[in-house]
Amino acid sequence: MLELKHVSYGWDQNHILQADLNLTFKEHNIYVILGANGCGKSSFFGLLQHKKIYSKGEILLDEQNVAQMTTTELAQHIICVDQNNDQEIPMRVLDFIVTGFYPYLNLVQAPTKVHYSEAQQILEHLGIIDWQDRMVSTLSGGEFKQVLLARCLTGNRKIILLDELELALDFKNQIKFIKLVKQLQELNKCVILISHNPNIALHLKSKILFFGKNLPYLFGEAQDLVNESNLQKYFNVDVVEMRSNDYSLKQFAPLVKI
Repeated sequence: MLELKHVSYGWDQNHILQADLNLTFKEHNIYVILGANGCGKSSFFGLLQHKKIYSKGEILLDEQNVAQMTTTELAQHIICVDQNNDQEIPMRVLDFIVTGFYPYLNLVQAPTKVHYSEAQQILEHLGIIDWQDRMVSTLSGGEFKQVLLARCLTGNRKIILLDELELALDFKNQIKFIKLVKQLQELNKCVILISHNPNIALHLKSKILFFGKNLPYLFGEAQDLVNESNLQKYFNVDVVEMRSNDYSLKQFAPLVKI
């Protein structure tokens, strides 16, 4: 379990992005962070990984203060997939998946046959075992994001951070992304993802964390908090609600006035 107690963070004490956060993130749950650009979403992920971000308050991981954990110890509990992953690395998909085990090895250890076997099992579980010998650089953008999700399953991490991973995916791959995230939840992971698409949260039936500039944060169920009023307030844009009678699902789209 990940807990934030009276946490504030920002560029420095005079430029606070979010203030007095009191949040609890539990295993077997999905959390979607929504908010306009510049409100501190990606910095929040840096905060959870104890990167050099001004902050005060306590962050506890299974009741242990994150500030007292080494980088390696944190990497054994939390894995983050951000927007800076390099797809041009000269490596097979299987070898790339195995790199997810590195935080569990010391400096003189190399991955073993057991690690490679577990990596193959992960690819098999996600239905992409046929890609194991492909070079990472030959994957499409959508395929690479599936491989990034596969690497999140290495080791025994309970917390997975995903930063706008659904960006630039076509409709079919967006659906596959949603299904893969649900699979992570079914494996008892705590998945926290940043998105600009509120419909993702509704599809996932997730919990939601709204961040805004000079606005109080909102934390609760997506079905309760994702509505026209909050979207207009936190994104500062007009939206329109659409409903599908066939799927009993509501969705939202920005209202473009020309």
